[in-house]
Amino acid sequence: QKHHVVSVNQMMRRLASLYANHYRKWPYILAFSTCVVKGSFTDAVTQRKWEQRAKNVKDDNAWLDYQRNARFAVWSGAYCGCTQHFIYNVLYPRFFPVTSVLSSVVLTTFDMLVHTPFVYFPIYYMCRSVFIGGNAKEGLTQYMNNLWPIVTACWKVWAPVIFGMLLFVPPQFRVLTLASVSVFWLMLLSYMVPMKAHKARNRN
Repeated sequence: QKHHVVSVNQMMRRLASLYANHYRKWPYILAFSTCVVKGSFTDAVTQRKWEQRAKNVKDDNAWLDYQRNARFAVWSGAYCGCTQHFIYNVLYPRFFPVTSVLSSVVLTTFDMLVHTPFVYFPIYYMCRSVFIGGNAKEGLTQYMNNLWPIVTACWKVWAPVIFGMLLFVPPQFRVLTLASVSVFWLMLLSYMVPMKAHKARNRN
C-alpha cells in the first residue's frame, strides 16, 4: 500500500511537470482548450441535473440545449481561459512583480471591485445577449438588473480564491487553479443566468 501511494505521488508530480512544461510553450492554447471542456461539462451538468429537477423534467434525453452549451463552452474558453491567463499571468505581475501579502491584497481588491463588476460580467452579458439574438446594449441592461446578487455571489466564492492563488500558486498553475474552482462557479453562473433566449415577447 505504501508503494502504491508513492507511485501515485510520482505520477502526480510527473503530470504536474508535464502540464507546466506545456503551459510555458502554449499557454493560450492550453488555457482555451481546458476551459472549453470545463465550460461544456459544467453547463451540461447544470442543465441535466439542477434545471431538470427544478422543472420536473423526468426524461433524461429531453433536457439539453446543445446550442446554449456550445456558446457557454466557447465563452468559457475565450474568457476564463485566454483572457484570465493574460490578466493573472501577464497584466497583474507587471503591476506587482514581487509577490507578497500586500500585493495579493491590493490585486484581489482590484479584481473584486474593478475587474469583476466592470469587465468580467459586462463582457459575459454582452456576449450572452448577442448569442441569443439580441445586442450588447440589451445585455448590459440585463446585467444592471442582476448586478447585486450575481456580483456578491462572485465575491463570496472568488475573493479568497484569488487572494490565495496570487500569494501561493506559481503562474503556470494559476489557470488550472481557476479552472478547478470555477467548475463549481460556472455551474452556479450557468444556473443563475442561463445562456438561452428569453421568452419576453411571448409573454407580452
